[in-house]
Amino acid sequence: MRLVSSERESEGSSLVDAEKPKAKRKRRPSKYNMAFKRAYNDLRKRHSKKNGDLRKGYDHTRLMTMAHTVVRRSMK
Repeated sequence: MRLVSSERESEGSSLVDAEKPKAKRKRRPSKYNMAFKRAYNDLRKRHSKKNGDLRKGYDHTRLMTMAHTVVRRSMK
């Protein structure tokens, strides 16, 4: 009986020592993407009311278009 239990312990310990899978590398945001984020956040702050709603005539689609325009001009 003692021999059987010691065999199991050695098998289990070999499984624990197995290599751990490497952590997946995160993708680095591009220069354009980082500039776009800054432009979008600036526009969002500028065209929002105090309670966080967007002002009349502005929506997410319009802000996205404006942000893309700002970034394209700045990166020329």
